[in-house]
Amino acid sequence: MLCTYSTLLFVDTGLTYEALTGKNKQSVPDCERVISPGVISFMERNNHPEEATVLKTIHNWHKAVDGRGLNEASRSDYCKDMLKWILEAWIPYLKTEQPDYSFIDVNR
Repeated sequence: MLCTYSTLLFVDTGLTYEALTGKNKQSVPDCERVISPGVISFMERNNHPEEATVLKTIHNWHKAVDGRGLNEASRSDYCKDMLKWILEAWIPYLKTEQPDYSFIDVNR
């Protein structure tokens, strides 16, 4: 999370303190600031490749479901990338041949 706070120091990211801390609940503009290309490029430039990949995946998914001007193939690819990330990051036990569902954290 420290890498995200350091983005506030750079004007080209467009990130604001309110957007970063979630002061305005359910604010679409604040959400778009957090996943903006400026923040993504800042993360890539400052050796935070995993964070940049996550933000890029979320940014592309947002474009696919809420944006205009994308063709159907791009929309499909961006949605599949998001699904793949969710399954790998949040449900890693699905990779096993016989998943053990007794360890599922239902509150996650």
